[in-house]
Amino acid sequence: MDAILDSGIVWVLWLQQFHPALDEVMVLLTLPGEALFYVVLFPALYWCVDRRLTLRLAVLFMLSLYLNTWAKVLAAQPRPFEYDPRVQMVRGATGGGLPSGHTQNTVVVWGYLFAWERRTWLLVVFLLLLVLVPLSRVYLGVHFPIDLLGGYLLGALLLWLALRYEEPAAALTERIPLGWRLVAVMVAPPLVLWSMPHVHDRTLDGALLLSGAGVGMVLAQRYLPQSLPAPLWRLGLRLLLGLSTSLVLFGALEALSAATGWTGLTHALLYAPLGLWMALGVPWLFQRAGLMARGERAIADA
Repeated sequence: MDAILDSGIVWVLWLQQFHPALDEVMVLLTLPGEALFYVVLFPALYWCVDRRLTLRLAVLFMLSLYLNTWAKVLAAQPRPFEYDPRVQMVRGATGGGLPSGHTQNTVVVWGYLFAWERRTWLLVVFLLLLVLVPLSRVYLGVHFPIDLLGGYLLGALLLWLALRYEEPAAALTERIPLGWRLVAVMVAPPLVLWSMPHVHDRTLDGALLLSGAGVGMVLAQRYLPQSLPAPLWRLGLRLLLGLSTSLVLFGALEALSAATGWTGLTHALLYAPLGLWMALGVPWLFQRAGLMARGERAIADA
């Protein structure tokens, strides 16, 4: 393995000869693989594109994160800046390097989006991100080329499995009573969290946010109509209204936590209503504001 890493260092150092001139460009190129990008992407898809698409993609994305975390633990491979002191750590990263999570999630998310909606422009975006996001990770000194290969392979396998088996899985889900679906989406995120090798407070926040969002998604699919397609101005208003109200609620919950001194699990519990609002409250608000066509049937299947 040392020989592979040594050869990889050659590529890392070759790219970093352009440091710091390309630092800002490469940091920008790595953003589509960052957590903050997905925090915006998934609500945008849910509110403005297709709720069923978002639900399926969210499940696939969380599975990808889970498997990538365990793969890093099992592989236990260093990052370039840890392996060779000549490598500049342009942007920080924690955990193991193999496989690259940014690469894996780019394959999974954008590959799934293209498979769902086969548009030429989406294919171009997918192919560009498949090259540019991994390239940026090597330049930033956080991944070897072999890490990228691992991310490509694991991401492609997950994507193939999802596309192959999502319809049978969806049909099976449809036969589960609503009450049991609600229990499952509430319990699954914390259970997955506690089976992870590394757990911290912010991860718990995210798990309970997903629990609340899961409940909201299930109820919205059953009871709220979805109006698609829609004019761009209407989609823009949905996104603006959804993000602004969610940020206000987030600020209020954080202020409440600070005022009461809540920490740990007590603080994390505040994220469940935020997830519920984003998944159920915001679509309900769209309906009340006239941003969704009245009288359309709710999509009951996930």
